[in-house]
Amino acid sequence: MADTLNSAFDRLEEVKVLLDFRALLRIEPDAMASLSATKAQFRSLANVSRYAVIDPPDAAGTMIRLADKIIPVDAEVFAAGNARSAWQFIEQR
Repeated sequence: MADTLNSAFDRLEEVKVLLDFRALLRIEPDAMASLSATKAQFRSLANVSRYAVIDPPDAAGTMIRLADKIIPVDAEVFAAGNARSAWQFIEQR
């Protein structure tokens, strides 16, 4: 995912991200420790305008709700049954 985000950051001034954890079977722990992931995390502070997450693990949802208050990204967490609301949030200008 980090490589995809970095590629989008290279091409676009503003990026809106929607992560859907409903279909995610497992999380790769090493994925967050790569150089590409670190680069994407820092670049997201300047390039991501909206960040929606559907059905994240509890700890991730808590972290996203907290981060929304302290970073310049409009972030929101949505329950599994609210995918339509997540898309509407992402599509807002």
